[in-house]
Amino acid sequence: MTRMLVILALEFSLAAGAVEQGGETPLMTAAYHGDVKAMRALLDRGAKVDEKTQSGMTALYYACGATPIVDQVHRGSPEAVRLLLDHGADPNVAAVRTGHTPLMTAVDNDSLEDVKLLLAHGAAVNARDTYGASALTDALARRRWPIAAFLVEQGADVNAAPDVNGKTPLMIAIQAVPPLSSVPADGSDPSAGKTLLDAVAIVKSLLDHKAEVNPLRTNGQTPLTLAATQCHALVVRDLLAHGAEVNARSKTMAGATALIRAADCGNLPMAQALLAKGADVNLRDNLGRTALDLAEKNRQGPMIELLEKAGAKAVDRGR
Repeated sequence: MTRMLVILALEFSLAAGAVEQGGETPLMTAAYHGDVKAMRALLDRGAKVDEKTQSGMTALYYACGATPIVDQVHRGSPEAVRLLLDHGADPNVAAVRTGHTPLMTAVDNDSLEDVKLLLAHGAAVNARDTYGASALTDALARRRWPIAAFLVEQGADVNAAPDVNGKTPLMIAIQAVPPLSSVPADGSDPSAGKTLLDAVAIVKSLLDHKAEVNPLRTNGQTPLTLAATQCHALVVRDLLAHGAEVNARSKTMAGATALIRAADCGNLPMAQALLAKGADVNLRDNLGRTALDLAEKNRQGPMIELLEKAGAKAVDRGR
């Protein structure tokens, strides 16, 4: 298809930037297919490298992986990205409605090579779209851990203002950490374990780069209560090591503290870490329940023993 576009453009003297049905130019279509030879021919013929569709997308978007609705097969290529950037393509052009940038598209397409090329040519690492998302938050939400790590090292703002959902980059990262249940206990899927450890490492990297550890989300959650709700002991330990407020409450979980959540999900290592940092063992949630109440309800012997040794008191139920 791209060869045909070049033939039409060159042999019949059509403008190299002529708009096709759907608003794409021949250069955009060639970029989408990753056809560098066709792209080079069109550019030599005078195709405008930053010609835009009605939605504000350029050939660079398609080279980075954007796809027309009619065809979801191809995903551009780093070679196509490099060619366009070498011809002066604007790496910071933003789509009209969404504010999405080529860098964000490269993240969506899971292309670390494209991300590196764009940043090397001046792409704004902290640009945000209409919804408050950045390349970093996109990478975190999509679990693109190597890309997220690279963006952090390149200066991505780990304390960017919360997105439209009230989540900071740290909260987005914590929410994206896979559950421990995703890792087979028999070790039959090593990649699952690596994915989990990579996710935990990203959270630690954000903290090491001074991510705010105690922001309060609009729904009342903090990073610690979020991690505790998801029963991620490793993440909880890293948050505590960086100064997380140990007795913070989660409005979304009836005012539960991290210790109450640890008791509810039976996570003994998490409870131990929280107690070691001074968690109040007798705090109650909005339903009047303590950590010990939930441990007793769930018949968790080791948890009950741990809490009682820490001074937990049984609630007088009038018996």
